[in-house]
Amino acid sequence: QLETNYLKIDILDAAGELVVEQGRRPPLTVNYISFAGPLDPGRYTIRVSDGDGALLKASEFTAR
Repeated sequence: QLETNYLKIDILDAAGELVVEQGRRPPLTVNYISFAGPLDPGRYTIRVSDGDGALLKASEFTAR
């Protein structure tokens, strides 16, 4: 059960520079936020935080 009324994602490149910052109020029927924009190939870190800025999840991925 999601206990926040706001979700924010930050996507950082391998150098730690912010590439994407996106936030929104999650709909009542789902508990996720998505990003569908283009990214250059490379390694990235994604951080998901709540409305107070508390980190909910962090993960690394590779864009091809």
